[in-house]
Order: sequence, then C-alpha cells, then structure tokens
Amino acid sequence: MKSDVPESDPDALVSLPFRLDIQMVRSKIVRNIPFLRQSWGRVDTVAVIGFWVSFVLATVGLERGAHHIGIFRALSVLRTARLLSVTNGTATIMRSLKLSRSLLADVVYFIVFAMLLFSMIGVQSFKGSLRRSCNLLPLLGENTTKLTQVCGGHIDATTMTPSPYLQLDGTPASVTKGFICPLGQVCQEGQNPYGGVESFDTVYYATLQIIVLASINTWSGVMYQIMASEYPVSSIFFISGVLVLNFWLINLLVAVITNTFSAIRSSTKRSAFGAAPLGRVVEEPEEGWSAVTGRHVGQNRFKVWWSYTRWPWVVLALASLVMEATATVDMSPLHEEIIDMTERMITFAFDIEIVFRIATEFPEWRNFFYHGNNWIDLILAIGCSVIQIPFIHNSNVYPWLTIFQLARFYRVILVVPRMKPLMLTVFGNMYGLANMTLFLMLINFLAALVAIQLLQGDMVGTLTMNFRPTVQFLFGHVPNILLRKLDHCVVQCDGC
Repeated sequence: MKSDVPESDPDALVSLPFRLDIQMVRSKIVRNIPFLRQSWGRVDTVAVIGFWVSFVLATVGLERGAHHIGIFRALSVLRTARLLSVTNGTATIMRSLKLSRSLLADVVYFIVFAMLLFSMIGVQSFKGSLRRSCNLLPLLGENTTKLTQVCGGHIDATTMTPSPYLQLDGTPASVTKGFICPLGQVCQEGQNPYGGVESFDTVYYATLQIIVLASINTWSGVMYQIMASEYPVSSIFFISGVLVLNFWLINLLVAVITNTFSAIRSSTKRSAFGAAPLGRVVEEPEEGWSAVTGRHVGQNRFKVWWSYTRWPWVVLALASLVMEATATVDMSPLHEEIIDMTERMITFAFDIEIVFRIATEFPEWRNFFYHGNNWIDLILAIGCSVIQIPFIHNSNVYPWLTIFQLARFYRVILVVPRMKPLMLTVFGNMYGLANMTLFLMLINFLAALVAIQLLQGDMVGTLTMNFRPTVQFLFGHVPNILLRKLDHCVVQCDGC
C-alpha cells in the first residue's frame, strides 16, 4: 500500500501510513516543532499520563477503594487511536475531520444549547410525571404490589368513577389525567423508573432523556409513558424534539463533514474516502478497435446480435427472485421441488449466457474481463452453479448461500430509469466504502476499549452485558452499544 505521495518521487514511497507518520514526526523534530503542538503528541501524552496515574492508584489501593476510579485507565488506551490512520483512506478521513473541527464545534455548541432548552421545557412540563404507577391492592393482607404501568388516576371502588392519583403524602391530587388504573388497583406516586434515572425531575435527568430522544433510539417508550401519565397531546413535545434535534440539528454535523469532504475533493482531486486520485474518464473505443491492445479486430456480428438479448435475462433474474419469494415455512414438498427445479433451470441458463458472452468477445476474449459487470455476472454464475451441488444444496448452509441467486436482481435495478447512475455512485468506489467502513469499525472498538476500562467490574457478573473484556462482549455487545452512539456518524456523501 502506497501513501499519498507523488509518483515522481520514488524515495517518498512508503509501505504503510504508520511509517509516513514516523517520518512526519521526525521532520517536525528536526524543525524543532514543540511536541505538544502535534495532535498525536497530545494524544500520546494524555495516554501515558493516564497509564501512570492509574498504575499509582492501583499500587496504593485507591483505584478500587471506596470508589472505582477508572477514568485514568480508560485514558491509557487512547494510544490505540493511532490505528485510525492504518490506511491512507482512514488517515485522509481523520485529516478531513480535523479540518472541519471548528465548524463541528460550533454545531455541537448549538445542539447542546437546543438540548438544554428542551430539557428545561421537559422539567417544567413533566416533573414528577413518571413517579406515578399503578399499585395492586392487597387481598389477603399482603403488601401493595407496584406495577410498571404509569398512570394518572384510578377507578374508585365506592363510586366506580375515575379518581385522581394519590400523592406521596397519601392525599389525592386535584385532577385526573392519563391512563386510569382498573378496579382493584390504585394510582400512587413513588419512585421513578430504573432507580430514579428515567425522569424529568431535574435538568440533568431530563437532559439524559433528551439525548435518548435526539438519537431516536428507544425514545418512543418514554413518550408513551408520558402520554399515559399526562395527556396524549404530550406527544407533540417528543415529535418536535425528534424533528428539531435529530432531523435538523444532528444532520448539520453530516452537512459540515460532507462540505469538508467536497472541499478536499475539489482542491486535491482526490476522494476524501479513498485517498486515491480521481480516475480519468476513459473514452469509448471506436467500433472495431480493441479496448486492450488498440488493434483493429473487426466487428463481431454475433456480439451485435447478442446485444439484443438483454431483456430476457432481466426477466429471468426477476423470475428467480419471485420464485424465491414464494417460499414459506410450511410449504409442501411439491412446492419446494418446483422452486429447486426452477432455480436449477435458471442457473443453467445464466451459465450458458456467460459462455456466450465470452464467445462474443473473440478473438479478443480478454476484453470480457475488463468490465466490472462481467466479473460480477461470472462470480454469480459460478456461485449459483456450485451451490446446486447436492452435497451443498442439501446442507444447512444452502439457505445462506442463496444470496448468489438473489444478487442477480441487480440486473432488474439497472434497467429502472435513473437507478443505474445511483448504483454506480454508491458502489463505484468500493475502496472508499471499505475505508469508511474500516474507520467506523475502528472508532467502535476504540470506544469499546474505553468503555471496558472505565466500567468493568461495576456491574454484577450475572448480567449479560457487564463490560468484562471477554470475546462475548467484544463481538456480541460492542456493536449494539456503539451503534447507538454512532447512528448519525455515517456520512452519506454523493461522490465522496
């Protein structure tokens, strides 16, 4: 892998971006640039200081004394952030984010201000609302059983009419609202759910609920609880929060990053994701001239005839998808046999198509392999043929391998107007997509390491997700935790 250096300078070619970083650090040392003026220098300093502080705290027994002090141990793993520049593409993404940090900071400040504003509105409107819940009245002298249903009143056993909820001191409130507990239950104030964390009683607890609302992750549960405790019109607060905080303000972060990527693309003529020079537009060769050798090869009439057979193959791809969609969990053996037979026939037809498409390129048959769609169709044809082998077809992995059959549907998408340019835009630069995916994965696992060092041991071992550094946590719970934090970090940039 080569770094972003001019091809005319052979001495500047390096094998990995790590080596390029080392060369840059050495050049800064030679120029007497202060160590803390360098970004990675500041990160390394914080990580080393965090390690030695945690070492001292662990040695004297204070790290896990009366309180668990895990912040310094969490800071010590920040040195792994250098992995974010493991490839040229991820290093370019890092530089792009660094260039946009001032605009991103302004947007973040604005988002924080809006969140605090919504938090204060929530405190004024819903303080104490989540304390009320239905309680099952005792029948045989046992204690009252608290239920999870939030409420705003109950049915009076004497008058059989809705009555206001009971406050903490046992006196009834002045109004009946929200969900009415049925006969045999009483609506009474108590503790907030989840140990008092889920509430709008204070600004910081309300801010936590607003953060959940802005991430649109499990926000509807809190909304329905407030609606059950207050009035259905309370949903306007949550819907407004989603529209303002998520659809508008958080997307401003995406807009800033996208604008930075576009600026880098325009100034450097390189992809912000791929860190590679933009490919030149290849002119179509004249009829009768080879695209590979440039020699005149004459016109292949069979190829001209074969170009008119495009639509039958599109219909076959659509028929394959429709036939697979008819499968059900309780389908009869005859239905299953029809699906298998139809798929074998369609697979055989596409195998013949590949052979003829190669034949149409003769005598310059190598031209077949200079087109991406030919490679895709060839791989799909081979994959669909291989999974028809009885040993594979009758195994438990066959349902997963039908992805080869379903992938043929891309031909149907390409014939839809305006879909082909869109697909080429999205999947045209696979190197850029791979770099962006790798960057997000590295961010996820870096945050996972910080979470493990910060929170491990604070939860009981019986919990499935207890932040212990196990394989189950890394591969089972890390994606779930960090996808919640990174729902809006995927930058969708047209042509980036």
